[in-house]
Amino acid sequence: MNIEKSMNRLAYTIAKGNKPNQTDVAAFNDIVEWINLAKEERLSRNHHFSKIAVIYYCDLLQRYSWDKFLAEKEIQQLLEQPLKDHYERFRTLMNIKEWYDAASIFGLNMEHVLNGKTPKEIEAIKNTDRQIIKENQKELLKSLNPWGEKEITNKLNDFLSELLIRYENK
Repeated sequence: MNIEKSMNRLAYTIAKGNKPNQTDVAAFNDIVEWINLAKEERLSRNHHFSKIAVIYYCDLLQRYSWDKFLAEKEIQQLLEQPLKDHYERFRTLMNIKEWYDAASIFGLNMEHVLNGKTPKEIEAIKNTDRQIIKENQKELLKSLNPWGEKEITNKLNDFLSELLIRYENK
């Protein structure tokens, strides 16, 4: 029986309120088999997406102390967001990285609170940082937002296109 005949057979049995017979069981089994084949085909067509999703799922499970509900919820939320939101997040992270790189070149102590220093030591570091910022204000301001939206979009589009070309049909 094909999927359409199987569906019609079960619909008829249910609509009439008949007790299922062996033909109905066969129709049900055909539908289950069709669903399983469709799942396998979909996974096969999206093999690389599946690999990346599983890798990220593993990372989230570790982050959320093996709470599958939270990990799955985060993946679903990320996939529901528009792609441009992910591009913007990437741009923000790249700009933060540029700021930290520039700040460290000028000698700013970006982790002074986390180093277990005394309040007096932290205040001395902050004063030094303020002086460095004051002396290098123009150069530091240049590093605040070097990655523009268009530049990031082009770079990510190139990267993703290259991945698709390389792995789409493998």
